[in-house]
Amino acid sequence: MADIKLGNDHDIVFDGNDFSVTKTKDETLQQRLKVKLLTFLEEWYLDRGLGVPWFQRIFQKGTSKETVDIILKRKIAEEPEVISIQEFSSTLDNRNRTYRLSFVVKSESSKESIPIEFDL
Repeated sequence: MADIKLGNDHDIVFDGNDFSVTKTKDETLQQRLKVKLLTFLEEWYLDRGLGVPWFQRIFQKGTSKETVDIILKRKIAEEPEVISIQEFSSTLDNRNRTYRLSFVVKSESSKESIPIEFDL
Protein backbone atom coordinates (compact mmCIF):
# COMPACT_ATOMS: atom_id res chain seq x y z
CA MET A 1 0.00 0.00 0.00
CA ALA A 2 1.46 3.34 -1.07
CA ASP A 3 1.05 6.71 0.63
CA ILE A 4 1.46 10.21 -0.70
CA LYS A 5 5.19 10.88 -0.37
CA LEU A 6 6.37 13.62 1.98
CA GLY A 7 9.72 15.35 1.68
CA ASN A 8 12.17 16.16 4.49
CA ASP A 9 10.26 19.41 5.03
CA HIS A 10 7.04 17.36 5.49
CA ASP A 11 5.46 18.84 2.36
CA ILE A 12 3.97 16.70 -0.41
CA VAL A 13 6.53 15.75 -3.06
CA PHE A 14 5.39 16.57 -6.59
CA ASP A 15 6.59 15.01 -9.84
CA GLY A 16 5.55 17.52 -12.45
CA ASN A 17 1.84 18.15 -11.89
CA ASP A 18 1.25 14.90 -9.99
CA PHE A 19 2.14 14.05 -6.44
CA SER A 20 4.61 11.26 -5.76
CA VAL A 21 3.82 8.15 -3.75
CA THR A 22 5.98 5.92 -1.61
CA LYS A 23 7.45 3.13 -3.71
CA THR A 24 7.98 0.32 -1.20
CA LYS A 25 6.28 -1.01 1.92
CA ASP A 26 9.43 -0.13 3.89
CA GLU A 27 9.33 3.47 2.69
CA THR A 28 5.62 3.65 3.57
CA LEU A 29 6.29 2.31 7.08
CA GLN A 30 9.22 4.70 7.61
CA GLN A 31 7.06 7.64 6.64
CA ARG A 32 4.09 6.46 8.71
CA LEU A 33 6.27 6.11 11.83
CA LYS A 34 7.85 9.50 11.33
CA VAL A 35 4.44 11.18 10.89
CA LYS A 36 3.12 9.36 13.96
CA LEU A 37 6.02 10.45 16.16
CA LEU A 38 5.85 14.06 14.95
CA THR A 39 2.09 14.34 15.57
CA PHE A 40 1.01 15.91 18.84
CA LEU A 41 -1.58 13.95 20.82
CA GLU A 42 -5.07 15.39 20.21
CA GLU A 43 -3.77 17.43 17.23
CA TRP A 44 -5.83 15.69 14.54
CA TYR A 45 -9.54 16.31 15.01
CA LEU A 46 -10.57 13.02 13.35
CA ASP A 47 -8.59 10.91 15.83
CA ARG A 48 -7.78 12.67 19.12
CA GLY A 49 -5.89 9.56 20.31
CA LEU A 50 -3.37 9.69 17.46
CA GLY A 51 0.05 11.08 18.24
CA VAL A 52 2.57 11.45 21.02
CA PRO A 53 1.77 13.18 24.34
CA TRP A 54 4.37 15.89 23.76
CA PHE A 55 2.55 18.60 25.74
CA GLN A 56 0.79 16.24 28.16
CA ARG A 57 3.91 14.32 29.31
CA ILE A 58 7.16 15.00 27.46
CA PHE A 59 7.42 18.81 27.59
CA GLN A 60 6.69 18.82 31.32
CA LYS A 61 9.39 20.08 33.66
CA GLY A 62 11.55 17.27 34.99
CA THR A 63 10.69 14.65 32.37
CA SER A 64 13.75 12.45 31.93
CA LYS A 65 15.25 11.26 28.66
CA GLU A 66 14.50 7.70 29.77
CA THR A 67 10.80 8.53 30.11
CA VAL A 68 10.78 10.09 26.63
CA ASP A 69 12.50 6.97 25.24
CA ILE A 70 9.89 4.69 26.83
CA ILE A 71 6.98 6.75 25.47
CA LEU A 72 8.42 6.78 21.95
CA LYS A 73 9.25 3.06 22.00
CA ARG A 74 5.65 2.32 22.95
CA LYS A 75 4.36 4.49 20.10
CA ILE A 76 6.67 2.72 17.63
CA ALA A 77 5.61 -0.71 18.88
CA GLU A 78 1.92 0.23 18.52
CA GLU A 79 2.28 0.34 14.74
CA PRO A 80 0.60 -2.89 13.54
CA GLU A 81 3.25 -3.72 10.95
CA VAL A 82 6.17 -3.41 13.41
CA ILE A 83 7.20 -6.81 14.75
CA SER A 84 10.04 -5.55 16.95
CA ILE A 85 12.40 -2.68 17.63
CA GLN A 86 15.84 -4.10 16.97
CA GLU A 87 17.90 -1.03 17.83
CA PHE A 88 17.06 2.23 19.56
CA SER A 89 19.27 5.16 20.45
CA SER A 90 18.60 8.75 21.30
CA THR A 91 20.42 11.85 22.43
CA LEU A 92 19.07 14.85 24.28
CA ASP A 93 20.75 18.23 24.02
CA ASN A 94 19.25 20.39 26.76
CA ARG A 95 21.21 23.46 25.70
CA ASN A 96 19.73 23.46 22.18
CA ARG A 97 16.52 21.71 23.24
CA THR A 98 16.83 18.99 20.64
CA TYR A 99 16.17 15.27 20.80
CA ARG A 100 17.69 13.02 18.15
CA LEU A 101 16.18 9.61 17.58
CA SER A 102 17.52 6.66 15.63
CA PHE A 103 15.95 3.22 15.56
CA VAL A 104 15.69 0.05 13.51
CA VAL A 105 12.50 -1.96 13.24
CA LYS A 106 11.63 -5.36 11.87
CA SER A 107 8.36 -5.33 9.94
CA GLU A 108 5.89 -7.94 8.78
CA SER A 109 6.38 -7.04 5.12
CA SER A 110 10.17 -7.02 4.89
CA LYS A 111 13.04 -9.39 5.41
CA GLU A 112 15.33 -6.40 5.89
CA SER A 113 15.54 -4.23 8.98
CA ILE A 114 14.25 -0.70 8.45
CA PRO A 115 16.43 2.14 9.85
CA ILE A 116 14.75 5.42 10.80
CA GLU A 117 16.46 8.57 12.05
CA PHE A 118 15.33 12.13 12.67
CA ASP A 119 15.44 15.09 15.02
CA LEU A 120 12.54 16.19 17.19
